[in-house]
Amino acid sequence: MSPRLAASSYGSRPAPTAVLVRLSTVSVVLLVAGLGLGRPDVVALAAPFTVALFLAVRRARSARVEAELEISRAEVVEGTALDGTLTIRTTGDLDAVVVDVQVGIGLALRDGVRRRAIAVRGGEEVVVNLGIVAARWGHSAVGPIHVNIVTAGLAFAVAVPDRPTHWLTVLPSVERFRSDASLPYAVTAAGSHRSLVRGDGVDFAGIRPFVFGDRLRRVNWRVSQRTGSLQVVDSFTERASEVVVLIDSAQDVGVSGGVGGTASSLDAAVRAAATVTAHHLRRGDAVRLVDVGTRLRFLRRLTGRRDFVVACNWLLDTRLAEVGEAWVPDRVAALAPPRATVLALTPLLDERMTTLVARLRQRGQPVVVVDTLPPDAVPRQLDVYEALARRMWMMERERTVALLVESGCPVVPWTTTGALDRALRELSVAALAPRAAAR
Repeated sequence: MSPRLAASSYGSRPAPTAVLVRLSTVSVVLLVAGLGLGRPDVVALAAPFTVALFLAVRRARSARVEAELEISRAEVVEGTALDGTLTIRTTGDLDAVVVDVQVGIGLALRDGVRRRAIAVRGGEEVVVNLGIVAARWGHSAVGPIHVNIVTAGLAFAVAVPDRPTHWLTVLPSVERFRSDASLPYAVTAAGSHRSLVRGDGVDFAGIRPFVFGDRLRRVNWRVSQRTGSLQVVDSFTERASEVVVLIDSAQDVGVSGGVGGTASSLDAAVRAAATVTAHHLRRGDAVRLVDVGTRLRFLRRLTGRRDFVVACNWLLDTRLAEVGEAWVPDRVAALAPPRATVLALTPLLDERMTTLVARLRQRGQPVVVVDTLPPDAVPRQLDVYEALARRMWMMERERTVALLVESGCPVVPWTTTGALDRALRELSVAALAPRAAAR
């Protein structure tokens, strides 16, 4: 169990309940009636109620309640189960402890029970286990937790001050993604992608004559003996590439069901961005993250595995904003360095995103569009008019996809990571193809 996230505190003064009001009313009515009518039997009938009232008040005055909340972790990944404990201590017997747990969006209780009642004896500790599951990425809250205690034969209730709200950081889950495809262009001196630059490497490029400065270990003696001059083995160098990940958060289409459930377009975009970022940082590439939703956000150039945590925390702020800074495609296109591979995560519902991809292709940037639209987000058709509108929408969407593919930009759905791997391989092959030069 990690350090406590909430200090203990005592409850407020006991407050009377409806049971105490009824008990007092019966005692007073019987006493007044017995004394007024001169009936000793009626007064004797009120004696048990009066003694019970006296004992209830005495027990309530001596009741002291202390509650303490602990949570195992403050930062987890989607799908992780948290262990939370609420410890209750008291100096007197308690008839019932009612605990009402409230959790924020993205969290769920393991057993699904929000309110539970427990009996407590004086001097004992009651530990309430709160099984919490982090179902969706984001900043989620645990609390407030309402604790109501009933004592003295249900005559008094003690309301413990609400436990303060604790914020948990739920990082997006990373899917398994292994791609051996090299990116079209390499921009830095060292890395794991084969470049078109010849030098020291392991990928065979050809045989060429020996020049001053070549290492002797690269001399191919068989070819040299056959040709009568020194020949060396030439190879391609391994260099690192740069990837720009564009996240379209202007729309969030579909239902977000958390890990294991249905995913909205924004869920798919954030998880895909985390997966792609983890993969390329692990391979030594540089990654840039740009949020092109209602507001424009971008993150500095990331290099190395340690920057993955920075990327995940930045992705947690990706949300659908009602107001924000208006951005233009030309300004966003300027954020992508030359020869960097661009991955656009978008449901293809915003015309500005399509224009941005077209601008990048005009600049010669290799671009892959990852379609994050959920399959169940297609408009319904209840009558003939809605069916016609749905057909027109699908035709317009197919036209947009066809234009992007025609411009040399593959469009793949984010269903499996294999589709993205095939798209990257197509870009690599296209980069090696000869181009017609203008004279």
